[in-house]
Amino acid sequence: MKITRLIPLGVCGNGDHACTLRGFCVNPNCTDWQEALTLAKLFHETYERLAPEYGYETRVESRVPWHELPSGNQQLMIAVCGTIRRCAKV
Repeated sequence: MKITRLIPLGVCGNGDHACTLRGFCVNPNCTDWQEALTLAKLFHETYERLAPEYGYETRVESRVPWHELPSGNQQLMIAVCGTIRRCAKV
């Protein structure tokens, strides 16, 4: 994957407000955050579905649908997906 742009940490990709969590926007009304949420949900569901095919057994507490994951797990995945998305322009 070719990285096509890098956005300085602390600046929202929308440019209309500052990010507040380690350089990733946590404003649920922000397009960047909403797209990161969509990617995080897709990543989680896909990972859980494919893990057994690769001989990996996921932890029982994370082997649940997205809406049942602990909030901390959700927020971490949203931040990771948002950061990757912004840096790689996925």
